[in-house]
Amino acid sequence: MCLRIFEFHNVRSLSDISIFFQQANQLRVCSVEDCKGIESILDSSLSNSLCSPLENLEYLWLEKLDNLHVLIKLEAPLSISSSLPLLGIFSHLKSFVIKECLNMKQLFPFKLAHDLQNLEKLVVCDCVQMEDIISSEEEIHKGKRNKHSHEIQSSQIKGVGIEELTKAKEHMRF
Repeated sequence: MCLRIFEFHNVRSLSDISIFFQQANQLRVCSVEDCKGIESILDSSLSNSLCSPLENLEYLWLEKLDNLHVLIKLEAPLSISSSLPLLGIFSHLKSFVIKECLNMKQLFPFKLAHDLQNLEKLVVCDCVQMEDIISSEEEIHKGKRNKHSHEIQSSQIKGVGIEELTKAKEHMRF
């Protein structure tokens, strides 16, 4: 199943779209483009089931989402526990393209990085605020930078494209 959302400006998250959750577990390809209101792809405060909507997603394309600042908005980000059902949320993701999302600073939260084991292609272009591909665990809990971050197991990755990231750290975590 494929879903393309284009110029749909009245939603803050895909969680706002009721039909998204009705058939999202069958979703393999998702493209969200030029939606001015999107702030997050998923919002845990609007859904009882955070991980199931995207657990089978293989291809994700995000482009021209001016207000996107997090992939997954957690109701209480500082109290993420191991009991929260985040495991597997991107476990089938093979290709992820993000372009012209001007307010993204960290692409993947530290807690989700281990689910990227099937990621083969990652493209990040013209995301001028992007600092890190994967945020560090310390950043999540204390708002500070840490030398240690979770790394994507790169044995599966066949292609990485990173362009025009003016705020990228000298040693971008990936």
